[in-house]
Amino acid sequence: MFDDILKVLEDGRWHDLTEIAGKVSISEDKVSCVAEFLSEFGFANINDEGKRVKLDSDFLNLPV
Repeated sequence: MFDDILKVLEDGRWHDLTEIAGKVSISEDKVSCVAEFLSEFGFANINDEGKRVKLDSDFLNLPV
C-alpha cells in the first residue's frame, strides 16, 4: 500500500487524496494517514485544506 501511494506521488505534482485512493484501491482515510506520516517527517507537503499532497523535492532527489 505504501509503495503504491509513493508511485502515484513520484511525479512531484499535487494529487487529490480521492484520486490516490481510487488509483491504489484503498480508503481516502488510509491515504490521508500515509500523507500525514510523510508530511510529519518532511517527505511530503499537504495543502492547507488537507485534500492534496505532493512529495517534497528533497525526498524525490534521494538516491534509490
